[in-house]
Amino acid sequence: MYQKLILISMYTKNTFFFGTIFCIIFLSLVSCGGEGNVNESSSSKQDDSINYNIAEDFYGVYEGEQPSYSMKNKFGDDFIVDGEPLIVPAMNHKFKVEGNLKISLQQTSVEDNERYYYDGKYKIENVKNDTIYMFCSFWEDGGSKPEFKLRINMNTYKGICIRENEPIFEVSKID
Repeated sequence: MYQKLILISMYTKNTFFFGTIFCIIFLSLVSCGGEGNVNESSSSKQDDSINYNIAEDFYGVYEGEQPSYSMKNKFGDDFIVDGEPLIVPAMNHKFKVEGNLKISLQQTSVEDNERYYYDGKYKIENVKNDTIYMFCSFWEDGGSKPEFKLRINMNTYKGICIRENEPIFEVSKID
């Protein structure tokens, strides 16, 4: 019985030892492999955005007004406060699209004219039928990080703005 325990103990230790060695070798090989050179600078990559040649006149300010709406919870139901649905006031949105994947957002409440400012980056996800599909992510010092999808026609400079659980609204170039 004692010899069996010693053999099981040695087997477990050897299995653990060789398993650990295998993991170390595997992780070393994986970390040295992959796409590109290990010394490649990450700044040489372009934020995972597809490299499209966008005409300079596409850049500028796009404006649209999102109508007032009832805020929804994660299940798509009205968000209720004190027995009443929470109503978000209408907001004017101005998106300033710039080169180098930079974008800025100014939101203005139609109700009280209060303004919110954000800086961000956009990613061109696709160009199809003269329409640019962009994903925009913004941030501000207060911690808010809104995300929008813009679809803009390159000929008319008009499009739509999409945000999860909110009404879609139209945007058009004003500058």
